[in-house]
Amino acid sequence: MDILHYILHKILSIAGYDKFLWSNVIKTMLILIGCLVVEMLVVGWRRSSLYQLRYHFRLVSNDFFCFIIEVAGLYQFVGMLFYGGIFYYLYGQVQKHICFHLIDRIDSHTLQFMIMFFIADFKDYWIHWLTHRLGWAWELHKMHHSAERMTMLTSFRTHAAETALTSFMDLFPFIIFGAPAETFALVYLFRQIQNHFIHSQVNSGWGWVGKYILMSPAAHRLHHSIDPEHYGKNLGSRFIFWDKLFGTYYPPGKNVEYQIGIPDNEFNKKGFLFDLVNSYRKSMLVAKKSLMEMIKSLFRLPAKKSIT
Repeated sequence: MDILHYILHKILSIAGYDKFLWSNVIKTMLILIGCLVVEMLVVGWRRSSLYQLRYHFRLVSNDFFCFIIEVAGLYQFVGMLFYGGIFYYLYGQVQKHICFHLIDRIDSHTLQFMIMFFIADFKDYWIHWLTHRLGWAWELHKMHHSAERMTMLTSFRTHAAETALTSFMDLFPFIIFGAPAETFALVYLFRQIQNHFIHSQVNSGWGWVGKYILMSPAAHRLHHSIDPEHYGKNLGSRFIFWDKLFGTYYPPGKNVEYQIGIPDNEFNKKGFLFDLVNSYRKSMLVAKKSLMEMIKSLFRLPAKKSIT
C-alpha cells in the first residue's frame, strides 16, 4: 500500500494536481470572459467567438475541448503520459543545478517584469520557429493551425505533447534567472490576454503599434493563412519586431479576410481524441524516420574508389 500511495503521489505531483489551485481556474475564466465581452462589443454578436462556438461547434469543438483540458489542469497529466514524466525530471534538475538568481540583483519589480517578458518572448519566437521547421514538431503544431474558424479559444488549441514541451521551456528562463513566481504569473497574464485577442475576430492591424511593436490580430491571422506565401511568417508571440529582425515578417493587408487552416485538413472530422492520438502517432513516425536517417548518416562509410 505504501508503494501504491507513493506512485499515486508521484503521478499527481508530476501532473501538477498536488498544487492545483481553483483560484487559477477562476482567473483564467474571468480573463477569458472579459476578453469575449470586449470582442463582442467590437465586432458584434454574429462575428464573435461566442457565435462561432454556438452555431459552428463542429469546426471549433477542438478549441473548446482544449480549453476544458487546460482549465482542468489535464495538459500536464496527458503530457506526462506522452513523455513518461521526462520533463518533470528535467525541470527538477534545472531548478536544482542551474538557478543563478540573476534577476534578484534588480530591485525594481517593474524592471524585473519587463526583462523577463522580453526574454520569454525571444524564447517563444525561436520555439515557434522550430515547430514550423522540425517535421515531428510540425505534426504536433498542425493541430493549432488546423483551426478553420478563429475564436478566442483557439489560443488554447494546442496538442498536449506540444504543451508539455513548451510548458517546460516557458519555465526554463524563469528558473535560470531565478525570477519570483509573481513575475512569472504577471508575464503569463499579459501573454494570455494578448493570445486571446490575436486569435479573436477583431481583425485589426493595431496601427503603428502592430506595425513596429506588438503582434496584432491581423498579422497573426496571416500566420494562420492557408496561402503557401504566408507559411512561416509572423512567428512572434508578443512582439512583431522579432520577425522584422530575423526576416519572417509579412505585412498584413488592411481589412483582408484570410482563409485559415492547413491543406488537406484531416482535423475537425473524427473528434478531438482521434485528432490528439493521430497527431502524436504521426509525430513519432516522423521523429523515428529522422532519427534513423541521422544514425545512418553518422555511420555511413565513404564509398571505396574503384581501381581502373
